Amino acid sequence: MNYLKDPLWHRIDSYIPDDPDADFTFTDKLAKENNWTRHFARDAVIEYKKFMYLCCISQNGASPSHVIDQVWHLHLTYTVSYWKVFCREILQWEMHHHPSKGGQTESKKYDALYADTLTLYEDVFGAKPPVEYWDIKEKVNYPLQTFGIRPQPAYTQYMVFVIPFFITGILYNKINPYNLTGPQFLLFFLMLAIAFAFHILIRLGIKKRIIEEAIDRTPQQTDPFELAYLMGGRSMCQQMILIDLIEQDKIRDLKGSNYTIIRKHISGSQNPLNDFIQTNPEDHIGFTEIMNEAYRKAVLYDEKYPEVAMVSKRQWLDYLPAILILLTGLIKEGTCRQ
Repeated sequence: MNYLKDPLWHRIDSYIPDDPDADFTFTDKLAKENNWTRHFARDAVIEYKKFMYLCCISQNGASPSHVIDQVWHLHLTYTVSYWKVFCREILQWEMHHHPSKGGQTESKKYDALYADTLTLYEDVFGAKPPVEYWDIKEKVNYPLQTFGIRPQPAYTQYMVFVIPFFITGILYNKINPYNLTGPQFLLFFLMLAIAFAFHILIRLGIKKRIIEEAIDRTPQQTDPFELAYLMGGRSMCQQMILIDLIEQDKIRDLKGSNYTIIRKHISGSQNPLNDFIQTNPEDHIGFTEIMNEAYRKAVLYDEKYPEVAMVSKRQWLDYLPAILILLTGLIKEGTCRQ
């Protein structure tokens, strides 16, 4: 049977667990409790709905993956949504969660059922289950393996710097880089440089995911200044505010870093500095004054997007390892000259 023609599937597929009136939705809570990105949590819900469909059409039931089970556990806590809406109206029967009783026999039983579930998934949906959501049920963090989780600093961007020490320890039986000979230290220093490159790539990847997640939860009618903040932090938001003032002919450039205020053009846009420019008692305003006020407006987005703000504040930390690497090289050079 083609699942796309099944009314049951259409009901399940159309079901949305998120309350549109809630400030903190089901998907938001799912992401927070499991340390997932919102994008990963949203797709996990999609796979959860597919799993529920398989439970309904299979005579022997189905077994969830670790990720799907987390979605199910949380959904069960939304008692009205789960029992009265999802089960009664969507599935049209009660779907109970039966945890394993433990033991080797029970484990083999569920492993076999899980294998059957994966096979049924492919037969019904015409594609293999995505590995990041469906995998062997071990106590591992699946989203971390597929970068769905926000990587923690302790084991991602800084962990790469352990590798050069590990390799030199194996090759030369020396952990202290200052005990290495000249050629040995050059290899160690090269590995540090490569580790730093990976560190930057990981940091950029983390920043990209955080920004994409923030953009994903913003309304479609987001103003350009908010988008500028999401893409480049406070500085880009400042620049966007200034550029908009100039392009809308609200201020005109003068010599000496001053601008003439064109009051008749102030209204008619969403620029955050409209009121500030309009109420300015002078006909001229300085560049520094505009940028300072634009900065104060950009800071207001920090509360709305704390993760983006944290990334922007810690950008200088991205290059701290480079400074330490250079210091390591300079100290080694100094000891060699002595």
